[in-house]
Amino acid sequence: MDFAPDSLPSLDTPETSVDPPSFSVPCCASAPHAQLDVLYRHRRWTADRLTVYGALRVVGTSDARLLAFAECGRNAWLMQAADHPGEYRVRGSLCRHRWCQRCARERSRDFSLQLQARWQNADLRFVTLTLRTANPALKPEVERLVASFRKLRQRKIWKSTQTDGVAFLEVKWNATAARWHPHLHVITRGTYLPHADLKAAWHKCTGDSWVVDIRAVRTLNEAAAYVAKYASKPYDSRVLEDPARLIEAMLALKGKRTVIPFGLKLKTRERPDADKREWIPVAKLSAVLAAARAGNEVARLILSRIGDNDQWKHQPKICQSDTYARAP
Repeated sequence: MDFAPDSLPSLDTPETSVDPPSFSVPCCASAPHAQLDVLYRHRRWTADRLTVYGALRVVGTSDARLLAFAECGRNAWLMQAADHPGEYRVRGSLCRHRWCQRCARERSRDFSLQLQARWQNADLRFVTLTLRTANPALKPEVERLVASFRKLRQRKIWKSTQTDGVAFLEVKWNATAARWHPHLHVITRGTYLPHADLKAAWHKCTGDSWVVDIRAVRTLNEAAAYVAKYASKPYDSRVLEDPARLIEAMLALKGKRTVIPFGLKLKTRERPDADKREWIPVAKLSAVLAAARAGNEVARLILSRIGDNDQWKHQPKICQSDTYARAP
């Protein structure tokens, strides 16, 4: 029997604070259940994920990377907080691929937390840097954009006012003009930088581009949301509408950094607020999903508590039996 993500019960949280009773989940590694955890992890972008996978094959992605992408979320376990039995999270094998939206979202969250910890009470600004399109091909435009930003950081006006920050490369497709529009979203710490001065400096670095934007960051939460948004993926939805366009974007960004820190270091596998509590394996996520699909109310309640805020952490193996029951 095939499994469709839409067949999962609603993830709306029931209006109850009563911990659910224990439930038994049969040991089942048969084909119908083997991929439930993967489907659940990627349920919000199933169609786009297939498009991305097809493009990755075309651009020559290695078999190992393709397999990791295809099985991202496999062997996932439901974990329960030892000190708070009503709190759950998920741990499983993750691909950490740039083009995996789920992994990118979690990576951007990690970046955001690192920057929040570093930039308490800092004077921050949002800067957007764009190019006047000079080449219809994407790759040379991306290279010119990144090189121009490197030149900008060496200019006196920038070095005398800005101390550190991070830039996020985003590639957009302008359907009206039928051309690429790569640009940089930058969040930087420093002192006041006049818009006119930034505009003039950017023109000198690019030779032809004037359009820039700079504005003060009002709160640290606003900065965190900005980082989480632009670090999550290097392309907009229009890029996925045409496989040929997606392939060109992949080739243009291959080997390029889409997250560009300056004056600081960002660690891709570190979360400053890492949970130090003990987390106990409860059951394989695929078994919980199968139980929910079969109508088990406890399994449904647990999934509702995870919802869209499921926190996936990389944990390739948990040494525990596949068959057991545990009281949530």
